[in-house]
Amino acid sequence: MHSPAEVPVPVKRLPHFEGLELPEYATSGAAGMDVLAAEDVTLAPGARHAVATGLAFAIPPGFEIQVRPRSGLALKHGISLPNTPGTIDSDYRGELKVILINHGADAFAIRRDMSVAWNLFFEKYDFLLTPTVAVQPFAVLRNAPDGLDGKPNMAWSPYTATFNLTRHPAASVPCGLSSGGLPVGLQIVAGHFKDAQVLALADAYADEHPLDFPVLPETR
Repeated sequence: MHSPAEVPVPVKRLPHFEGLELPEYATSGAAGMDVLAAEDVTLAPGARHAVATGLAFAIPPGFEIQVRPRSGLALKHGISLPNTPGTIDSDYRGELKVILINHGADAFAIRRDMSVAWNLFFEKYDFLLTPTVAVQPFAVLRNAPDGLDGKPNMAWSPYTATFNLTRHPAASVPCGLSSGGLPVGLQIVAGHFKDAQVLALADAYADEHPLDFPVLPETR
């Protein structure tokens, strides 16, 4: 949890930061702030890159900024920091760049322009609601399930894939079953750092629309 004592840190927005949002705590209990990428990057498996943030800080003497990886990106895509935690010294005045490394089996894409476009959407709307449907299971470090041709089907869920790239918080709640007996869900998406609001709406929807799913027989 972040300290109640406020430490002023002047921030300089660089030209390529335009359209992005300043770092912010996603929830009241978050240990650190989330920072957004200010450039398009595709990390090949095993590759490293210093990702621009478009921000420079004037850290007060006696303090530092620590940069740590997100556990969700590490688990799902193998994305981490090779020198975690990274340290930004108080006398550094250049742009904050985050060194990322891809330990996963697939290339990982970060798309700045797509993130800016969705930020404009969420300036007008609080949430985006989209349906979700079932797909074949696939490994955690894969970006998509295999299609009929045996190759990754990158069109399997364009809405979900979009928010995987832009890091907008999203949650899915079950809505029922399709005519074919497959589960159907409702995906709730909000602007950056609105994790708590997404979870609250998901809980409210689930409470208002309880479902009794059939108990499937155990498989051996």
